[in-house]
Amino acid sequence: MSKKFSLLILLFYSVLAAGMTLHITMWSVNKSSIKIAGTSSLHDWEMKVESVQSVQQIEINANELVIHSIELTIPVKSITSDNSIMDSKTFDALKGKQFPFVKFTATQSKLALEKGSFKGKIMGMLEIAGKKRQVEIPIAGVVKSNNMLEVKGDYSIDMTQYGVAPPTAMFGTLKTGKDVLVSFSFELSTNQ
Repeated sequence: MSKKFSLLILLFYSVLAAGMTLHITMWSVNKSSIKIAGTSSLHDWEMKVESVQSVQQIEINANELVIHSIELTIPVKSITSDNSIMDSKTFDALKGKQFPFVKFTATQSKLALEKGSFKGKIMGMLEIAGKKRQVEIPIAGVVKSNNMLEVKGDYSIDMTQYGVAPPTAMFGTLKTGKDVLVSFSFELSTNQ
């Protein structure tokens, strides 16, 4: 046996013996809840996201959860409220015809895992209305089993940083604030 091959086998068994890594697994969204809350000169408002597509590559080790990648896509037309006029103004403000999706992509983030719970920040790229910005989104969650995770968090967004002018109504007498709070929860699962 060559020295290189022997070293490779030794390294492989060392990693297994140390229990360093289970494996990287593809996770998908089972259930999701995304709410967007904001203010206006008349009253506070809330919208919800009806549809989300997302795939994650996550590795669960003995003491950390490693997020290798996240690709999350929200169709702008799926951001709705109980008011069709508000839905239309939101679609226009987010430039939904030109940019039909809000996207979040992330690469590796490591979160400490203690007694099945984790919290920390995910670094990634958020794209709204065609503008991309680096963001750090705080999350918390729990490993429910080897094939189920729950993740939740809140993230404040200044929409003007994405070139989105706060919508107005009633000839400019109703003005919305520039900041929105996105509250989310996901149940992720895998078949592996």
